[in-house]
Amino acid sequence: MLFLIRFAFKNIWRYKRRTIITFIAISVGIVLFVFTDSMLKGFHYESVRNFIDYESSHIKIYNQEFYDEMSDEGFLLLDKGIENYKKVQDIISTEDISVTPRISFNARMINERIGGERPFTVIGIEPDMDKNVYSLKESIDSGRYLKTDEYGVIIGKMAAKKLEVKIGDMLTILTRTKYDTYQAISVEVVGIINPPNPQISRSVAYIPLDIAKRDLDMEGDITEIGIRAKDDDIEDLLDDISSELKSNNMGYLTAVSWRELGKDWLTLSRTKTAGSYIIILVIFIIAAVGVINTMLMSVFERIKEIGMMRALGMRDNEILWSFIFEGAAIGLFGAVFGVVIGLLVNAYQVYIGFDWSFMTNMDVDIGYRIMDVVKGVWNPESFIFAATFSILAPALISIYPSLKAIRMEITESLRTA
Repeated sequence: MLFLIRFAFKNIWRYKRRTIITFIAISVGIVLFVFTDSMLKGFHYESVRNFIDYESSHIKIYNQEFYDEMSDEGFLLLDKGIENYKKVQDIISTEDISVTPRISFNARMINERIGGERPFTVIGIEPDMDKNVYSLKESIDSGRYLKTDEYGVIIGKMAAKKLEVKIGDMLTILTRTKYDTYQAISVEVVGIINPPNPQISRSVAYIPLDIAKRDLDMEGDITEIGIRAKDDDIEDLLDDISSELKSNNMGYLTAVSWRELGKDWLTLSRTKTAGSYIIILVIFIIAAVGVINTMLMSVFERIKEIGMMRALGMRDNEILWSFIFEGAAIGLFGAVFGVVIGLLVNAYQVYIGFDWSFMTNMDVDIGYRIMDVVKGVWNPESFIFAATFSILAPALISIYPSLKAIRMEITESLRTA
């Protein structure tokens, strides 16, 4: 067996140029596969983190009617809010979670200085409580964070650019109150945020909760309670909160996890990931075609040699194994080279990352909650899969032409030109 392995390794260098081209094809396939896998997983993990930190928190509590209408039609019905929300907070509060009340409503924002306007989702927040659940305060780019009971607003950097807003500008929020009457709220821009979540930067503004309650006639009601848990595994907590709400005769409320709130973009993310893997599969197939070509030529060009080896007493299974080892050797060299280059490329992606801000600067929605530099992740399984495939594929591919050559009569093999 050791002789067959040495024999196979020597044979792969009989046609150096062809072998090197095959090595490169296999290596490129591996590098592209591990790079794309790392990038897509980085996109996903970063998107999940930005979605939780800026949009969903771990769990949200809604009035069931409010949630149904929001999910189905996108309307935020202020008359379907959470009554006596402080009692709800007391019921669900534990040492392991932080909670914060919010009021979300649809509005149009007008820049009084230039007259421009855009649709917004405006959120009333309790500044001191909100920072324990969301990462809004950490994303202040200019100006300052909100203060309680002030007619101030903070908006995203992308939205500020479109509205030509700067710190100190006065904006008018046009909306409807809980009783469906028109309301105009005049606020001063006190802060501009630059969050890593494009959805927030593009179309969300924040005002103090006290102002939202007063000017929207909420009478102490809110539309949602955001919950941040110490542990990201929140399924048990979700069940506990739902049970507590029901046991306290609050069945009209529903607790929703971030996975449910983000199901649409998560589905889109999985679809994009599947599409990207199909592209990589095509690249692998192209590499495999190169390997098939190499092995077919390697076998069929040596039919006379195979006949001579059989005539000298070499058994058919030994000949077959020599070509299998030869195919595996080609895959092995390609895999080693590809894995080494893949490690270097992926190390850059993991520790430094690539800047994707050009996509958001063009206002292109790529379906992920990312804006600037996104880092990849280490995924040993992708390296193992790519290397194993690269070694096994040439070995298995070599079986068919080898069997075809072996089944020829020795005399016919020897007469082959």
